[in-house]
Amino acid sequence: MSFGAEINKLKNASVEFKDNVLTLSTGKVVRKLKVTNAGLKTFFIGLINKDKSIREVVSLTPNDLSGSDFTVNATYWSKAYSSSFRESLKNNFTAKLLDIKTSIDDDNHFTTPHFKTVVEFEYSKSFILRYTAWTYPNATGFRSQISVKGMAVSLKKEINPISYCDAVTLPKSFDNFTKIGYYSDTQNRNSIEEEIVYKTKNINDKKYANLIIADNNKDLGLMLVKENSGCVNTPKVKIKFGKFLLINNDLLVNEGLGWRAKDLCLQHKEFRKCFASWLIVYQKECEANNLDDSRQLALKEFDRSRYVVNKKLDMYILANSWGSGNTYDQSKYASREENILKEIISQADLGIDVQQIDDGWQGWGYKNWRTVPQIVNKGRKEPKKTYDMYPQGWKNVKALAKEKNMRLGLWASNAIDGDSLFYNYQKGGFNYYKIDFAYLSTMPKLRALENKIRTFITKANHNVRVNWDVTEKNPRMGYFFGREYGNIFLANRKPNTPESVVYKPFLVLRDAWQISENLNLNKFQVTVQNGLDTNKKESDAYLYKQDYLTAIALMSSPLFFHLTQKYDDEQRDAVRALLKKYKGIRSNLYDCYTFPIGNKPDNKSYVGFQAVDVKNNYKTGYLLIFRERLNQESKKKIQLKFNGNKEQEYHFVNLMMGSSFSAKSDSANCIEFSIANGGQYLFLSYQKK
Repeated sequence: MSFGAEINKLKNASVEFKDNVLTLSTGKVVRKLKVTNAGLKTFFIGLINKDKSIREVVSLTPNDLSGSDFTVNATYWSKAYSSSFRESLKNNFTAKLLDIKTSIDDDNHFTTPHFKTVVEFEYSKSFILRYTAWTYPNATGFRSQISVKGMAVSLKKEINPISYCDAVTLPKSFDNFTKIGYYSDTQNRNSIEEEIVYKTKNINDKKYANLIIADNNKDLGLMLVKENSGCVNTPKVKIKFGKFLLINNDLLVNEGLGWRAKDLCLQHKEFRKCFASWLIVYQKECEANNLDDSRQLALKEFDRSRYVVNKKLDMYILANSWGSGNTYDQSKYASREENILKEIISQADLGIDVQQIDDGWQGWGYKNWRTVPQIVNKGRKEPKKTYDMYPQGWKNVKALAKEKNMRLGLWASNAIDGDSLFYNYQKGGFNYYKIDFAYLSTMPKLRALENKIRTFITKANHNVRVNWDVTEKNPRMGYFFGREYGNIFLANRKPNTPESVVYKPFLVLRDAWQISENLNLNKFQVTVQNGLDTNKKESDAYLYKQDYLTAIALMSSPLFFHLTQKYDDEQRDAVRALLKKYKGIRSNLYDCYTFPIGNKPDNKSYVGFQAVDVKNNYKTGYLLIFRERLNQESKKKIQLKFNGNKEQEYHFVNLMMGSSFSAKSDSANCIEFSIANGGQYLFLSYQKK
């Protein structure tokens, strides 16, 4: 698609370029951008109603537009050239439209099919900027990204002007703001019971945020989301994560290109991709209880278009060999063949899908990435001893996994090379990799790791997933980046040591509950730990039944972070029964969107999750409701989502007991649930009558 008036259509989405106006439509949202002397400027955003009418969200006069939705500030370039050229550049820093093309794309199978529209500009003959927009069918918003190809220049010092990747002019009625960010270093924060999420109404707050919300506090709003690897507590590094800014009280800006000025000013033959941005628009749906419910759903729907769930690979229960060790040596030894063979038999009996072999299979160091036949411990806290590891390579583990109809996963450090990733995939048949120890402090490091993983997954015909963690404060993948490759490992949760990572049920539940507010929880691994094996001085996990501890993780991507062979018969029976019921409805559960209900977990509350089947007009879904151990109420009213705050008759089925009951909600869509004792839960399906 060049400069003509062609219209491309993909399902109900369309893209048109006519009279210097680019019109992007998902079928739910339309965005119009005008070519200006600075780039592209959004002058209209509208919500498309079911009757095809359009509700205006942003509406500017297209004939009187200046500026752009994105900018690589001229200061970058004017400081780098001769004085005579600086003056001409300062006065003539204009964008010349070079080309515009649209194609149907799926990012080499890493996302769902969409329109990929690429617009190229040349800025004062000094550099070329590429603007790429992804338009998904039925999406609640748009993804945009700029890339820069620079000239051969040099800078004497770093320049820090305002540069941004997306911007939108707000209606005057949008005067209610909320910034939301997420913390890394999860295990250490939770050791002192701090929150995993950060929220503020102060748009000028200096803390980093992953997303910003602007609405009219009634029935209409929009969000900007940073698709980058930053967290609230990421230390200062050479990556420019940027802030959200409000300029002249109406221009909402997503600052932060990732690259520094000196990075963009260097001569490079390829375009350097900056961080992407999401613009999501929403209105209060009649089924929603409030505007924020509609916002959360809009964000999750877009997130699922961007980070698609492939049930064949993404729907699984995984167990990892590391988490039962009380010392580093013990956890390393747990990865030996003898132990893994026992775990495969144990996990297959319980209904677990994947055995992941953690650190130790490669020996003590992190330079060799082939199996070792033996290791000798360091004699730190235990007598020196030689352990057999993998005398025959992956042969025996691979054969038993196949016999038991289980899949395999593997741990590796960030140092592993692409050839070794593929070698172990071929030899061991591993489908799931956890990449650890990443320290991604610069854009080249971040892009190098991403490219290594993309190349590996592509070479493996998309039969593998790579999971990332946010357990350290040092910059890693974050919450909104890299999830097309796999899930997020949320936190180490161990039974005894170190104290900072000891498993505490209500804190693990609180993490999952808070993640589920704005993110799709099934893209995050939430820990199950052995309650009877947990430090009784640090945790009350031993006072909970093992099926309760397992149920905490069922709305996520469940992670058994311990050796299941250590369960006693009572634990095994309880977990086996729960997983059987869960796997019977799991496929339906993955079609739903999960939301937090009840009160925030504090070990004293009624708390839970509601999985809503949006495609079935909100009529069906699932509930997990927990009565925490110290709660004193046998009954509790809980407000359910997406019924428009009105009375409604529900039919419930207790998935564990097989019994059923009906109940009518009150005018606030609250229903009273009964759980006999603290430390028990309900696992229900529901249908509106």
